[in-house]
Amino acid sequence: TTKTNTGDQMKKVLATFLFLAITPIAAFGGGHGIKWEGHGFSQVVDVKQIKGESGMIVSQKTSDFWDWPIVPEGFPAAVSPECSQSIALDQNGNLLAAVNTCELLDSDGDIAIFTGIIDSTGSGKWQLLTGTGKYADYDGNGTFQTVTQISDTQSKYVFSGHGFKK
Repeated sequence: TTKTNTGDQMKKVLATFLFLAITPIAAFGGGHGIKWEGHGFSQVVDVKQIKGESGMIVSQKTSDFWDWPIVPEGFPAAVSPECSQSIALDQNGNLLAAVNTCELLDSDGDIAIFTGIIDSTGSGKWQLLTGTGKYADYDGNGTFQTVTQISDTQSKYVFSGHGFKK
């Protein structure tokens, strides 16, 4: 088997996966799905690795900030979720797939959980899993990607999708 430098491998993992660190939130409008776009910033706050013979799982936690430039009535203009990711890599450090979960408590006291999946190309898809208050009345999904890799532990990303009132 081919062994890789753990430091280089971790840099590659963090740089590749920072865009996965978020699962964007959707804003929603009355009976019709509306386009929702925004951007976020992610900061890795904890990382651990589980190494196997043929690959590795990287578990990380991030602190994020999501900015929503257009907000439906009653939704906050920004939120600060805490996210966690499980990233599967092959023995050469190549991304196989990843999952992401973001939890948020907004300024009104409403909660929401968003999930994301990332395929081997690094493309991400998000979904509103559940929530209370304003989030309880909506379904949402879309895509996300990194636009700027600020450092090994920081990134800026964009997200878009649609929200639908239940």
